[in-house]
Amino acid sequence: MSRLHSAYQNLNRFWFDDVSLYPFVLCRIAIGLLLIHCYAVYFADRLWVVFGPGGLGSFLAGTPWFATSNSVFVASYAALLFAAVSFTLGFSTRVSGILLIFLHHEFVELGALATWGWKWEILPFLNCLVLAPSGARYSIDAWWRQRRDKNPAPETTAAWPLRLMQLHLSAMYLAAAWQRLDDPNWLAGSMVFAAMTNMIFSRFPNIEWFGWKGLLAFFNYAALVLEVVAPILLWHKKWGSWCVVALIVMHIGLEAGTMTGYWHVMLIILLICFLPSSFARLVLELIPTRWSQAALRKRRTLPC
Repeated sequence: MSRLHSAYQNLNRFWFDDVSLYPFVLCRIAIGLLLIHCYAVYFADRLWVVFGPGGLGSFLAGTPWFATSNSVFVASYAALLFAAVSFTLGFSTRVSGILLIFLHHEFVELGALATWGWKWEILPFLNCLVLAPSGARYSIDAWWRQRRDKNPAPETTAAWPLRLMQLHLSAMYLAAAWQRLDDPNWLAGSMVFAAMTNMIFSRFPNIEWFGWKGLLAFFNYAALVLEVVAPILLWHKKWGSWCVVALIVMHIGLEAGTMTGYWHVMLIILLICFLPSSFARLVLELIPTRWSQAALRKRRTLPC
């Protein structure tokens, strides 16, 4: 009976102990900026359609936007941008987050966003950020709350949204490791070389990579081993942070040499979930804004 009670207590602590808000806040801002950049890049050639005289600019000409031929796209894309910017700035964070999730899903589903798969995988993390109090610091919501009642929201919250993000990220690395262990090219050490010489995936396909084949094979096996052990090491108290650093270095290297959408940028951001909360707080304190510094005025010891 004591073992069962101990297991229950451990499970309860795992899901419901207090954790810092700052990893959620940093992920909200970073993922929001990533999505804004993504939407701007994919629709750069259509921005004139949205904001020009045939779109929202039609207000200046006296023509209602819904009378234009691009009315549906104008409304949807303007709402998508508004939701992404609002979520990033923490303006009505949960409402804008829900709107962002819905519109992001619709644009991907309809094929309006070219995807390498990462745009589907980011949705569970957006759900967690909406459920967590990610707008409680460094946000318009926090600024407005402080001006209204002078009492900032607590600096901690229940751990379960963070645990969901950590478990989902671990599952992604586990799925990647399983796929690599079942791929003869990864086991033969030739996958990185194949990617670097591929006209679609490589950023430098015209470089003569044959002379670097041995080094690329080393990176191949290093990435393979790292992704196999990551689902375990990420949870280790002593080695977890070192595993995060190694994974970030791996993703930076892969992003520098290959083109796979925003996969690596997204994963680098999400690895914040496994770092001590002091790291997220330190990064956020670099934001030089009066309202964000005011939100951090009351300091206390935070759990890692």
